[in-house]
Amino acid sequence: MKTNKLSRRKFVALSGATLALGACKPSDDPLLVDTPISPDDAERTANEFFKNATGFDHGDDPHVILSEQRRAMFKPEYIAIVHITSSGAWSLDVNHAHFKLSPATLSDNTPANRLNEAQSYLVGKLSGRHARFRDNTNMRPYKRQDRTYADALDFGGFGFDSQHEIFIFFNSTDIRLVSGKLILFKDKLIDDRPAKPNHSFYGAKIENGLNAQLKGQGQMIRLENYFTDEQGRSLTGKRPAHEYGIGIGFVAPPTPRFTPLQDKYIIIDPDTGNGWGNEP
Repeated sequence: MKTNKLSRRKFVALSGATLALGACKPSDDPLLVDTPISPDDAERTANEFFKNATGFDHGDDPHVILSEQRRAMFKPEYIAIVHITSSGAWSLDVNHAHFKLSPATLSDNTPANRLNEAQSYLVGKLSGRHARFRDNTNMRPYKRQDRTYADALDFGGFGFDSQHEIFIFFNSTDIRLVSGKLILFKDKLIDDRPAKPNHSFYGAKIENGLNAQLKGQGQMIRLENYFTDEQGRSLTGKRPAHEYGIGIGFVAPPTPRFTPLQDKYIIIDPDTGNGWGNEP
């Protein structure tokens, strides 16, 4: 299976993202130490990181569950799936793709049905050992007007032009996710331009109901993009685009690359946007 290795030095150039590693010093040994992280240790590590971290709470808290009235307005026609693996402690292999929901799911557009559909695409990719979602000819991603598939081996073009539910699957049992510290929004973009505050992404949570094929293979974050501005209005047709400095957080196990030898809270922080014109 081909992978798109993203080393720490090349990550910015290849994916339009940076990998933020809190208080660590790289060594030459890329191997993970076989030391499982307990949930308590993971939470302690994440809390310690945020004692001194600033600029990661730009706008609304993405973990907030909106009112039933607002949630009733969330009926996405599309989902985005981010599949993250790692072939070493200092590398990421990323594939993200957009899919139009099936007619059956659209007719009964519930969180459970969207999850089932997202899992079917992930299982198809993993069972077929495909490098990217579009390689599965039976379950291909959304095809844009230019006849290309909405599929990338990095975070390039990680933007939206409509409501989406986003499923982020870490294909690893070594890392730990910490509730309330899954998704962050920074006040600056990668190029240091001001980022829009978050008023669109909500409901970030760990998905504990993975099916038998995925359970034990990794962990998933769910996130709802309402595609709205600060007043809750739809961004459809609005320009200029809203650009956000999104961050995806997790705790990595101890590795000789970290001095001192302990687990670390890590943030993958690609830019994203609403209204970039990206289909869908």
